[in-house]
Amino acid sequence: MTSSPKIWIKTALVCLEESLHPVPHETNEIDWKVRLSEKKDRLVEHLIAFSNQSNGGFLVFGIHNLDGSVEAITQEA
Repeated sequence: MTSSPKIWIKTALVCLEESLHPVPHETNEIDWKVRLSEKKDRLVEHLIAFSNQSNGGFLVFGIHNLDGSVEAITQEA
């Protein structure tokens, strides 16, 4: 059996769908962010937590962590 080198994309999309429906909630595998925080230590904490997960995890940008609502991501100067 051959596996796709981009299997993580399918896994990420499934995890995201499951976290958004039926009731929006973050999971151990998914962490929602509207934007990258100025507090770099928080990003490091999330990355360390994901590295301790057996299958890692995903940071998803453009989603509010309070209610799962979507916000456009823009490039800031």
